[in-house]
Amino acid sequence: MAEQPRPRRGLVRARPHPPRPAQPRPRAGLPRRRPARLAAPHGGADGDGAHPRRHAPGRLRGARPRRPAPARGPRGAHRPAGAGAAHGGAARATARAGAVAGRRRARADARRAAGVRPAPADRTGAARAVVGELPPAGEAGTGHGHRGGRRAGGGAPRQRVQHPPARHAPRPPPRPRPLAAPPDPRGPFMTTRPYTGPPADAAEEKAGGTEVRPSARRSVAALWRRPVEAVRRPPGPGPAPWVKVWRVLGPGVWARATGRGPGGRRATAAFLRRRMLVLPALALVALALCAAAYSDVHGRSDRLRHRSVPALEGLAQARTSLVLAGKQAELRLLEARQAGRVELGETYRSRLTEASQSLNRVAQTGALSRGQEQELRVVSGLVVAYGDKIAWADRNRSSKLLRTAGVEYAAGLLGSPDTDPAEGQDPTTVLDRIEEMESLLRQESGDLAAWSPLTLTAAGAAVLTTALFGFLTVGTAVFLRDRLRLVSLQLAAGALPVLVTPLLLAFGGAQEHGAQQDVHAAVAGLADLEADEGAPRAIERAADAAHTRMSVADPDGWSLTAGITVPAAGLGAVACGVTLYLYGRPYPAARTRRTYTDA
Repeated sequence: MAEQPRPRRGLVRARPHPPRPAQPRPRAGLPRRRPARLAAPHGGADGDGAHPRRHAPGRLRGARPRRPAPARGPRGAHRPAGAGAAHGGAARATARAGAVAGRRRARADARRAAGVRPAPADRTGAARAVVGELPPAGEAGTGHGHRGGRRAGGGAPRQRVQHPPARHAPRPPPRPRPLAAPPDPRGPFMTTRPYTGPPADAAEEKAGGTEVRPSARRSVAALWRRPVEAVRRPPGPGPAPWVKVWRVLGPGVWARATGRGPGGRRATAAFLRRRMLVLPALALVALALCAAAYSDVHGRSDRLRHRSVPALEGLAQARTSLVLAGKQAELRLLEARQAGRVELGETYRSRLTEASQSLNRVAQTGALSRGQEQELRVVSGLVVAYGDKIAWADRNRSSKLLRTAGVEYAAGLLGSPDTDPAEGQDPTTVLDRIEEMESLLRQESGDLAAWSPLTLTAAGAAVLTTALFGFLTVGTAVFLRDRLRLVSLQLAAGALPVLVTPLLLAFGGAQEHGAQQDVHAAVAGLADLEADEGAPRAIERAADAAHTRMSVADPDGWSLTAGITVPAAGLGAVACGVTLYLYGRPYPAARTRRTYTDA
C-alpha cells in the first residue's frame, strides 16, 4: 500500500465515511427505527469492512457517532483555511482515545474477575510469566498488542501473566476468656479488692494473705495504678417529704392556679370574677395577720422598755440603798468608838431617802400587778417603820441598852440580803419582799423577750396566706398572658406592696426581738450586784445599756413604717380586685336561659 502524503502542518486529514446501507422506508404513521445490532469487537469479526476503531464496545452498528460542535469565535473574526478539517480530526482522535481507554478498562475488569494478576515488569520491558505462557506477539486472534506494536512495528506486545493467589497468614486462635467470679454473698453493694496483677498477688502472699477474695478481672491498667479497697456503699437518702408532697400535689395545684382544672380550661369571665374576690381577701387576711404579729412584738418592746426595765432598776436601787443605810446606822450607833455620842449623819438619811424615792418610782411605772402594788405599799410602810426605829435608837443613844434594842429591832424589820425565807413561808422582811418582787419582774421580762404563742401563730398563718396570695397572683398573671395575651402591670403594682409589707414587718420584728433578748440579759444581771458604794453607778450603767440597745432597734421607726405600709398594701389589694374586674368586664358571664311553662 502506497504511503499517503502527510498533510501540512497544523491540519489533520479527514477520512471519508463509509457509505451507509440503504434502509427500508418506514410505513406511514410508524416511527423510523434503526437496527439494534451491536458492533463487532476490534478486528472486524463480522467482515463488513468497517474501520476497526470506528465503533466503541457496546455501540450500535447503525448509529452514527455524533460529532462535537465546532467552537465558534466571535462574529466577524478571521477563520484560517482548513480550520474545520483540523477541528474534525481532533474530535475523532479524542473519540478513539476514549474507546481505547474503555476497552482497557473492560480487559482489566475481566482479568480481575478471572483472578489473573499482572507480573512486575523488568528493565527491558518483558513480562515475567509465573504460571502460564501466552501466545507470542503478532499471532492472530490477539488483537490487543502494544500501542506501537502494529502500527510502527515496535516491541512485542504485553503478555498476560497469571499469578498464584496470595497467601494470607493464619488467624491466631482466640484467647480463652477468664472465668467470672461467683456472686458475693455479702450483697451487691460490697466491692472487694480486684485483681491487680502478679506483683500484688506476690506481695499479698508474702504478707500472709488476706481474707478478701479477688473479684472479677476489670480494667487492668487502671486497677494496677490504684487498687480498689473494700467499701460498703449504702443507698443514698431519698428526697425530702415536702418534695414528695409537691411531686404529688404540685401539678394539680398549679393547673388550678392558672385556670386549667381537671375539667379543662375554665371560662374567662368566671375565672376573673372568682380571682377578683379571692386575691383581695387573701391579701387583707395576710396583712391583718402580719399586723397582729408585729403589734404583739412591738407591744412587748414598749412594755419592756417603759415598764419592766424602770421597775427592776428602781427595786435594785431601793434594795442597795436600804442595805447601805442599815450598814451606816449600825456603824454610827453600835460599832464606832464614839457610839452614842455622834448623830447618824447625812449619809444614812440620803440612803434612806433614795430607797423611798426608788419605791415610789417603781409604783409609777405601771409594771406591777394589783397584788404587787399592794406588796409594794407594804414594803414602803416597813421602810418608814425601819426609819422610825433607827430614829428612836438615835434619840436614845445615851443608853446603850435602848440604842442596841432599837438597832436590832430595825435590823429585824429590814432583814439581811444573804438570808432567804424558809420554804413554804411568805417573805416578811423588807429585803425579802423586794427580792421576791424582783424575781417576779425578771421572770416577766424573760417572758416578754421570748416568742409568744400569739406571735408564732399569727406569723405562721401570715406566711402561709402570703405565699398562697403570691402563688395565685402568679397563676393569674400566667392566665392573663395565655388567655388575654397581655402582661398586667397594674396587677403587679397592686400585688407588690402586699408581698413586700410582710417582709418589712418580719425584719422589724426580728430586730426588736433581738433587742428584747439583750435588754433582758442586761437587767437580769442586776440581781447579782452586791450592795457596796459602787452599786448605784453599776445599776445606772446597766439601765443605760438596756435603753441604748432598745434604741438601736428603733421600735418607734418600725412602728411608723408599719403604720404606713399596711394601709398602702391594703390599697394595693383593692387595686388588684379592681384590675381583675376591669379585665373581666368585657366578658359577660354565662347565664342559663329561663324557661317558662304554663301553670
